[in-house]
Amino acid sequence: MTTFYVVRHGQTWANRAGKKQGILDTAETTLTPRGMLQARQLRAAFPVAEMAGIICSPLQRARQTAGILNEFAQRPVEISPEIVELSYGAWNGCMTRDLMARYPAAFDARTQEVTATYTRTVAGESMAAVRQRIQHFVRKTVTARPNDKLLIVGHGWTVKMLLLLALNGDNGAGMVDPVNASVTRIEVDPGTLRCYLDYYNRGLETGF
Repeated sequence: MTTFYVVRHGQTWANRAGKKQGILDTAETTLTPRGMLQARQLRAAFPVAEMAGIICSPLQRARQTAGILNEFAQRPVEISPEIVELSYGAWNGCMTRDLMARYPAAFDARTQEVTATYTRTVAGESMAAVRQRIQHFVRKTVTARPNDKLLIVGHGWTVKMLLLLALNGDNGAGMVDPVNASVTRIEVDPGTLRCYLDYYNRGLETGF
């Protein structure tokens, strides 16, 4: 089995402000002091040294989180564009509350996340496209590393789409975002590519 320990990046300034970050990679989407602390606390509790390697999104917030997690373990790091965050198109960098007020039909009221139909309103990346690239990432990774434990450092939609693959679903709007610096564990059978969810959105208090 290939085992993925999937971590969402720590808190960013845009997270704190309530903005949709998408693929923005600016000073506003870097980690806050709290986000750095979250990553350090996770590093102290999580067995990073036991990982065969780290695969990270190219966006700064993910690379910062991975760098903090890997400060002492010094595991090999691979950057993968396939696990980058969903792009909200023209909504990247916009306040979520403003978007919800103007386009309520494009959002799930409980999770405050876009639904699969939001692309009818704005030219963002479809959930089908995110699913396709994450699925390709999984296939490629488990073929190359069929018995490895890997730390995957990405974004909310990275975590949610991997979860959907594990559950054979196709719409992540109904899931609450994983908390910053949480861990989701998914195992993938390299023979069948079947995904198994071990746990989702686990924080420091419960262990890994």
